[in-house]
Amino acid sequence: MFERYKLEKRLKALIAKAGTFGLPQKDQDFANEFVEYNEPALALDQVAVQLYEFDIKIDQACYDEIMQIATLLATPEGDYTYLNDLIAL
Repeated sequence: MFERYKLEKRLKALIAKAGTFGLPQKDQDFANEFVEYNEPALALDQVAVQLYEFDIKIDQACYDEIMQIATLLATPEGDYTYLNDLIAL
């Protein structure tokens, strides 16, 4: 239970940070809904895919957080490495 709470908190912080980089509000809302419905992998995927689709530039810390959350979710290594192309800040 505690680990789930910590994961939710990290995901919500990531979603908010992605919003500051330019992730549209509707995509933030979708990702937050996935968190609320206990679908953390879908929430992370929503953020990652939409950042890439809209070519939204991120900083190294955001990329690192995405990769750390992906590891916590046991996402296959390399699934989000394409986001490396977005690091510009």
